[in-house]
Amino acid sequence: MPFRILDNYVTRTFLYTYVICLVTVIGLYIIVDAFATIDEVIEAYGLKGLLPTLARVYIHKLPLIYYQIGFVITVMAGMFTVTRLSRYNEILAMKAAGVSVYRILWPIFVLAICITALIFVDQEMLIPALAEKIDEAQLMLRGKKKDTLTSVFKTDSFSNIFIAEKFIAEESRMEGVSIVHLYPDGSQKIYITADYGLWKEDEKGNKKWYLYDGQEYHYNRKQERIHGTPWPLSPESYVIRLKDEPVNPEDFLIQSDLAPEDLFKKEVHLALLSTAELRARAEKLPNVSFLKALVYERYTFPLTNLILLMLGLPLVLREEHKSAFLSAGLCILLCVAFYGIYFACSQLSRKGMLSHIEAAWLPVLLFGALGLYLFDGVKS
Repeated sequence: MPFRILDNYVTRTFLYTYVICLVTVIGLYIIVDAFATIDEVIEAYGLKGLLPTLARVYIHKLPLIYYQIGFVITVMAGMFTVTRLSRYNEILAMKAAGVSVYRILWPIFVLAICITALIFVDQEMLIPALAEKIDEAQLMLRGKKKDTLTSVFKTDSFSNIFIAEKFIAEESRMEGVSIVHLYPDGSQKIYITADYGLWKEDEKGNKKWYLYDGQEYHYNRKQERIHGTPWPLSPESYVIRLKDEPVNPEDFLIQSDLAPEDLFKKEVHLALLSTAELRARAEKLPNVSFLKALVYERYTFPLTNLILLMLGLPLVLREEHKSAFLSAGLCILLCVAFYGIYFACSQLSRKGMLSHIEAAWLPVLLFGALGLYLFDGVKS
């Protein structure tokens, strides 16, 4: 019975704090995000349409926002809960009654596991179900202005798949480009990579995608590489945009009818796909490292909740902080450090400097080990 009373008290304190942090953090996110694009929204919808547009946009984006910053809310709520208990000497009283710190924190970690499961459901079920509405909300927030796309995945009518980490409309430029040409049965025939691609005219005025700093791979129907080493692209290789006039087959790597305006046609963003859908695409295109990296990141990202709690709570307990502002500062530093290393490993993976498994698990194992070390040093 005493433990049940203790668990209920800590649970109520954490949930109360979690709700406050949830409203505060998401509110701040929406304010900052909205002000960054408010001029475009006013220009497109006018002052009268500003509030209805923003309300519609962020109602649809809430599941995505929660997935992206949910780990911040969890660690902040955990650290504030412990800070509140320390301020009123409640942890000291519990320890004096013979209750260990680990037992006191047990309800917080149980709730964190439940929140992790909720974030997983959000990513795998809610976000994919609302993918089209979220995409529409993103366009509305830009005031229907077509400027920059990320995680591009488009197909054309010539059995080609275009993948790019980013497309900048103003410069007609794709970055981190992969192009896959398929056999009729859907297996890969040609695989091309390039650091970037530009949409521009040749000397005859024909528009083409020019690819820079890349390589070309050819495969047979058994998916065996025909050439032992990839063919380096010439300084300005290109994929031709078909015109009415006849073209020389030697003038292009592969035929395509994909133009910049086609990139903005509705197609589900990779970040809005479920892990199963993303994994299916990665298996279909095994040489596209960008997709593999996304799949492995899906497996480890939900664990961020628990990892950062293991880091944040010992810091508060070891120093017996009683200041909410100091706890908030520590929380921000922890999140920035973790996300910085997580992002760095992700980029190294996509450039081939780390394997996908190493990049996905290295931040988790590194910060997890540090969290266990800090917990071990807490006076229980």
